[in-house]
Amino acid sequence: VNKGYSEKEDPMGWSYYPANYFTSIAQDKSGNILFVNRHDFIRRWNNPDSRFTPITFQEQLASRNFFYCITVDKDDSVWVGSYGGGIITNNSSFKFPSQNIKSQITLEEENTPVDFSKQPYQKELIAKTSKLLKDSPLKEQAYYIGEDWLTQGDWIGNYGEYAWIFPSYYAAYPLQNILGGSDRLGLKTFKHINWNAYIGENSDFNEGIRGWELEPGEIDYGEWENPRVLQDPLGGGRHHASWDDHAEAYPRPLIREGPHIYLDLDFIEEGIFIVSFYFVNNDGHEGDSMNRYRDYTISVKKRIEKSIPKIFRFEGTGVEINWKTISEKEFNDVPVLTSCRVNDFRAGVYKSFILKGPAEYTIKIDKKESFNTIVSGIFIDKVEEPK
Repeated sequence: VNKGYSEKEDPMGWSYYPANYFTSIAQDKSGNILFVNRHDFIRRWNNPDSRFTPITFQEQLASRNFFYCITVDKDDSVWVGSYGGGIITNNSSFKFPSQNIKSQITLEEENTPVDFSKQPYQKELIAKTSKLLKDSPLKEQAYYIGEDWLTQGDWIGNYGEYAWIFPSYYAAYPLQNILGGSDRLGLKTFKHINWNAYIGENSDFNEGIRGWELEPGEIDYGEWENPRVLQDPLGGGRHHASWDDHAEAYPRPLIREGPHIYLDLDFIEEGIFIVSFYFVNNDGHEGDSMNRYRDYTISVKKRIEKSIPKIFRFEGTGVEINWKTISEKEFNDVPVLTSCRVNDFRAGVYKSFILKGPAEYTIKIDKKESFNTIVSGIFIDKVEEPK
């Protein structure tokens, strides 16, 4: 079935489905194909009519418009899994339990600190990849080494022993550590790392990367001490903040290209480094809003020089900063060293890469067809020299 944005027929007889982000496909006993997608309704492709038609329990789904999966059981009943809406079925005889089904994991087990060495990217993988990078004559090298859904916000002791960067901490400045200390002013230079975060070209001329700092009560998944929220390295407890490319402010953000979030990262020291990004979809369950539509690709490339002039104005101060960003063409023309997908991250996930230094990299968090681009923390660890 061809991809399109309106339901119609072309001269070849193809019928176009009114969506372009499919999440699951199933087949019923009559041979009809059922399609579900992210922000539309469910359709049945009827044979032999070659037409899309709504399924019979469409009314039940109108307010649950993010569908992940679909299956058809032996009785030809349709079951759909949704984001925030639970399981939906057209089996009228099935009755869902009236009480919540509690997890078998206790709160104590859920909050148990996780040893860094027990993460999915285990020591053996790190050691082998580190040796591969160290023995290679190439300067810029990077590999994606895995994800971590267990640690959640408990990063202290697990991530960032070499360096960490928090977006928009305290008075809207980024917060970073400097050789074990901390910097509230957001200065972008360590003695051992240089970095710069910014947005891409598809944004207003005077638009820059934005930071959001939330207060208690502004997180939709519970108390401020929720384990999904990153630990606060200065004040104790937990503190949620993130960078945002502000794509939500532009027309039709789900199909608009960019702006995306970019990070220039320069390793001054020689060595092998693990760079981990933490993502948590803090407002993904906010009613039927588009906040749930966040699905990114992270791409790591060698440093790309910026050529497009921009300006950022601090409101009410008269202060202006001239800067430059990357064109989409400039970025796309450079080969990808490594990449990964980031999706379904309401529970909080770390995506980790291993990079070689000294070298300079440009990392892009690509919005794809998302509402906007956000990231909550960047953590860097130096790997012991492989023997």
